[in-house]
Amino acid sequence: MHSNLMNKSKELLPDTAINRRDFLKVGLGAAGGLSVAITLPGCSTLRNNELSNTGSWLANAWLEIRPDNSVIFTLDRVEMGQGTYTGITTLLAEELDTSPDTIQVVFAGANAAYRNPDYGLQLTGGSNSLSSSWSQIREAGAAVRTLLLQAASEAFALPQDNLECRNAYVSVKSTGKKVSFGALAKLASQQDLPQEIKVKEPAQFKYIGKFDARLDAAAKVKGESAYGIDVEL
Repeated sequence: MHSNLMNKSKELLPDTAINRRDFLKVGLGAAGGLSVAITLPGCSTLRNNELSNTGSWLANAWLEIRPDNSVIFTLDRVEMGQGTYTGITTLLAEELDTSPDTIQVVFAGANAAYRNPDYGLQLTGGSNSLSSSWSQIREAGAAVRTLLLQAASEAFALPQDNLECRNAYVSVKSTGKKVSFGALAKLASQQDLPQEIKVKEPAQFKYIGKFDARLDAAAKVKGESAYGIDVEL
């Protein structure tokens, strides 16, 4: 199925104007793993970096930080048992220096920002979910970490080298004094993003390759997970 799906997606790439017939053909081949994105005014883009009317920081298309210090990750791949729910969340968690099990995961709706960069479609297939997200999601997390550290540096009147992110807080290394991501959200949204975003080196990893719990296991055991068969249109 993956091979057929990849071939069909490649056929569509030269012509971005997908008609109804092509949409139905590809949709049927995807077995629930495909969504064609339609760009709408006001939808999340790669970097909104703005506050919503509820005070949540919509840092980019994948990450939202709420005033209550909830960290919400929008997963733009389908979980079909292959571990994307945990694996891709771990990429974001690594760059935020926040344990994956403290991040809330929601699934993405249709939006151009969530297109699989290898296929040009919002698509899960071809066993590339982790590889296609590797740079994209890590850079999204690293950008937010940078803005949070800049905001905390301003708030504490300390150099960024004296600060560190840990489990949705920014702490002063020498004293342990800390402030939550949620409390920093407004100030962070006003910071200028550096031209170069630095992601971690492998030697710095705390969670990638080390976090071995399935984030969706408890919900599946308890029967709380929503499956395709549960959806009513």
